[in-house]
Amino acid sequence: MMEYSITLIKDPKPALKAIMMAIENAKRLSRGLKIEFNPEKLIVHSDQGSAYISNEYIHYLEHTEVMISMADRGKPTQNPYAEAFISLLSRFWLKHVDYLSFTEVDRSVRLFVRRYNNYWKHGGIDNLSPNEFLKRYKASHF
Repeated sequence: MMEYSITLIKDPKPALKAIMMAIENAKRLSRGLKIEFNPEKLIVHSDQGSAYISNEYIHYLEHTEVMISMADRGKPTQNPYAEAFISLLSRFWLKHVDYLSFTEVDRSVRLFVRRYNNYWKHGGIDNLSPNEFLKRYKASHF
Protein backbone atom coordinates (compact mmCIF):
# COMPACT_ATOMS: atom_id res chain seq x y z
CA MET A 1 0.00 0.00 0.00
CA MET A 2 1.76 3.13 -1.20
CA GLU A 3 -0.79 5.78 -0.25
CA TYR A 4 -4.40 6.17 0.77
CA SER A 5 -6.79 8.80 1.99
CA ILE A 6 -9.99 8.57 3.99
CA THR A 7 -12.74 11.13 4.34
CA LEU A 8 -16.17 11.54 5.86
CA ILE A 9 -17.73 13.01 2.73
CA LYS A 10 -17.85 11.98 -0.92
CA ASP A 11 -15.22 14.23 -2.42
CA PRO A 12 -12.66 13.46 -5.15
CA LYS A 13 -9.93 15.56 -3.48
CA PRO A 14 -8.71 12.87 -1.02
CA ALA A 15 -8.45 10.29 -3.82
CA LEU A 16 -6.58 12.81 -5.95
CA LYS A 17 -4.26 13.65 -3.05
CA ALA A 18 -3.57 9.94 -2.45
CA ILE A 19 -2.74 9.28 -6.10
CA MET A 20 -0.49 12.35 -6.25
CA MET A 21 1.39 11.12 -3.17
CA ALA A 22 1.61 7.58 -4.60
CA ILE A 23 3.12 8.88 -7.84
CA GLU A 24 5.63 10.99 -5.89
CA ASN A 25 6.50 7.90 -3.82
CA ALA A 26 6.99 5.91 -7.04
CA LYS A 27 9.36 8.62 -8.29
CA ARG A 28 11.35 8.50 -5.03
CA LEU A 29 11.43 4.71 -5.17
CA SER A 30 12.73 4.84 -8.75
CA ARG A 31 15.49 7.23 -7.71
CA GLY A 32 16.35 5.00 -4.75
CA LEU A 33 16.54 1.97 -7.03
CA LYS A 34 18.48 4.01 -9.59
CA ILE A 35 16.01 3.26 -12.37
CA GLU A 36 14.32 5.71 -14.70
CA PHE A 37 10.83 6.72 -13.65
CA ASN A 38 8.43 6.21 -16.54
CA PRO A 39 4.83 7.24 -15.74
CA GLU A 40 3.60 5.46 -18.87
CA LYS A 41 4.50 2.17 -17.18
CA LEU A 42 2.29 2.96 -14.18
CA ILE A 43 -1.26 1.67 -14.16
CA VAL A 44 -3.81 3.08 -11.74
CA HIS A 45 -6.63 0.58 -11.36
CA SER A 46 -9.79 1.45 -9.45
CA ASP A 47 -13.50 0.93 -9.37
CA GLN A 48 -15.79 3.52 -10.93
CA GLY A 49 -16.56 5.34 -7.71
CA SER A 50 -17.37 9.03 -7.99
CA ALA A 51 -13.88 10.09 -6.85
CA TYR A 52 -12.20 8.05 -9.58
CA ILE A 53 -14.38 9.25 -12.43
CA SER A 54 -14.23 12.93 -11.47
CA ASN A 55 -12.87 15.30 -14.10
CA GLU A 56 -10.13 16.48 -11.73
CA TYR A 57 -8.87 12.95 -11.03
CA ILE A 58 -9.00 11.80 -14.67
CA HIS A 59 -7.34 15.01 -15.89
CA TYR A 60 -4.47 14.62 -13.43
CA LEU A 61 -3.77 11.03 -14.50
CA GLU A 62 -3.97 11.94 -18.18
CA HIS A 63 -1.65 14.92 -17.60
CA THR A 64 0.93 12.72 -15.86
CA GLU A 65 0.59 10.08 -18.63
CA VAL A 66 -0.31 7.33 -16.16
CA MET A 67 -2.47 4.57 -17.63
CA ILE A 68 -6.02 4.51 -16.24
CA SER A 69 -7.74 1.17 -15.70
CA MET A 70 -11.20 0.79 -14.18
CA ALA A 71 -13.23 -2.21 -13.18
CA ASP A 72 -16.68 -2.48 -14.70
CA ARG A 73 -19.47 -1.19 -12.47
CA GLY A 74 -20.63 -3.78 -9.97
CA LYS A 75 -17.68 -6.10 -10.67
CA PRO A 76 -15.53 -6.18 -7.51
CA THR A 77 -13.83 -9.31 -8.84
CA GLN A 78 -12.08 -7.05 -11.37
CA ASN A 79 -10.36 -5.19 -8.52
CA PRO A 80 -9.29 -8.11 -6.30
CA TYR A 81 -6.26 -6.56 -4.58
CA ALA A 82 -8.11 -3.48 -3.40
CA GLU A 83 -11.16 -5.53 -2.40
CA ALA A 84 -8.97 -7.97 -0.43
CA PHE A 85 -7.20 -5.11 1.35
CA ILE A 86 -10.49 -3.44 2.32
CA SER A 87 -11.84 -6.80 3.51
CA LEU A 88 -8.77 -7.35 5.73
CA LEU A 89 -8.97 -3.83 7.09
CA SER A 90 -12.64 -4.23 7.89
CA ARG A 91 -12.72 -7.82 9.22
CA PHE A 92 -9.50 -7.88 11.20
CA TRP A 93 -9.15 -4.29 12.30
CA LEU A 94 -12.02 -1.83 12.17
CA LYS A 95 -14.84 -4.13 13.33
CA HIS A 96 -13.17 -4.84 16.67
CA VAL A 97 -13.16 -1.31 18.04
CA ASP A 98 -15.85 1.28 18.74
CA TYR A 99 -14.33 4.50 17.45
CA LEU A 100 -15.38 7.79 18.99
CA SER A 101 -13.99 10.13 16.35
CA PHE A 102 -12.75 10.35 12.79
CA THR A 103 -9.28 11.08 14.17
CA GLU A 104 -9.30 7.71 15.96
CA VAL A 105 -10.30 5.94 12.74
CA ASP A 106 -7.60 7.74 10.77
CA ARG A 107 -4.93 6.88 13.35
CA SER A 108 -6.08 3.26 13.42
CA VAL A 109 -6.02 2.94 9.62
CA ARG A 110 -2.49 4.40 9.52
CA LEU A 111 -1.36 1.79 12.05
CA PHE A 112 -3.03 -0.99 10.04
CA VAL A 113 -1.34 0.13 6.80
CA ARG A 114 2.05 0.25 8.54
CA ARG A 115 1.55 -3.26 9.94
CA TYR A 116 0.18 -4.53 6.62
CA ASN A 117 3.24 -3.26 4.75
CA ASN A 118 5.71 -4.54 7.34
CA TYR A 119 4.21 -7.83 8.54
CA TRP A 120 1.36 -9.13 6.35
CA LYS A 121 2.67 -12.09 4.33
CA HIS A 122 1.58 -12.48 0.70
CA GLY A 123 1.64 -15.81 -1.10
CA GLY A 124 2.20 -14.10 -4.46
CA ILE A 125 5.51 -12.63 -3.29
CA ASP A 126 7.14 -15.68 -1.63
CA ASN A 127 5.26 -15.23 1.66
CA LEU A 128 6.97 -11.91 2.28
CA SER A 129 5.46 -8.65 3.46
CA PRO A 130 5.42 -5.84 0.88
CA ASN A 131 8.35 -4.11 2.58
CA GLU A 132 10.33 -7.36 2.88
CA PHE A 133 9.77 -7.97 -0.82
CA LEU A 134 10.97 -4.47 -1.66
CA LYS A 135 14.12 -4.95 0.45
CA ARG A 136 14.82 -8.28 -1.27
CA TYR A 137 14.25 -6.71 -4.67
CA LYS A 138 16.67 -3.88 -3.90
CA ALA A 139 19.31 -6.30 -2.58
CA SER A 140 19.12 -8.61 -5.59
CA HIS A 141 19.06 -5.91 -8.27
CA PHE A 142 21.57 -3.36 -6.98
